Amino acid sequence: AILAPGEPTLVTVPPAILTISTMPELSGLVYSRALDRYLVISDDTGKKELGTAHAPWLYTLRRDGALDDAPLPIMGIDGLNDGEAICAGPAGSFFLTTSHSKNRKGKHKAARNQLLRLELSGRALVATAALDLADVIGASGVLTGTDTDRIDVEGLAYREGALYVGLKAPQTAEGAALIVRVADIDGSLRRGELAPTQVSRYAALSLLVTTAAGPTQQGISDLSFLPDGSLAILANSPKGLPHDGGGALW
Repeated sequence: AILAPGEPTLVTVPPAILTISTMPELSGLVYSRALDRYLVISDDTGKKELGTAHAPWLYTLRRDGALDDAPLPIMGIDGLNDGEAICAGPAGSFFLTTSHSKNRKGKHKAARNQLLRLELSGRALVATAALDLADVIGASGVLTGTDTDRIDVEGLAYREGALYVGLKAPQTAEGAALIVRVADIDGSLRRGELAPTQVSRYAALSLLVTTAAGPTQQGISDLSFLPDGSLAILANSPKGLPHDGGGALW
């Protein structure tokens, strides 16, 4: 279908995807010029009853809003648990992050603490490097005055050598949402080492919306730099806080 500029369309999920996976929850996407597809990350992949839960793959989305019948595999990792965000990196690479948050049982799992550097190889992605963001963000001091045990990463953007990490949680004592800047991210991934001194607080934003239930401070669910250097932010209410009516674009 040919859509008018700005006209929205629903995403179509083919039966072939639903035979191998639960319904995708589209958490983030990035365009791949080489594939002429959007690469789409989902919180959950595969099916537990098939023994494929947390399968290491992404979905590919056509311009008409339809997902392709086959997912895009990620080589070099055993699984993808709670994938949340993906963005373009340097030289055709991509950065992908899981949430770094606790699971439903309140436990931290290493599989949920992954920042990956990915490269395209044919119709597959290859994980060339990985790091855990949670410990280094905590050690950097940028979360001082917050509940550091509630870290929840949901947004990524790359610009001029640095990675910008949007947090759904924690928020500041005043309820502001945090964006963290990680310098020389590509070099750090290649070295397999990230120092707390590379991490700084880029912004603390009051993303306050008013609903029928009253005011609610949102956390960041995605972010992307626009060509003029401004930042587009998607946000909604963090887990355990009052609902915000569906989220907002800032």
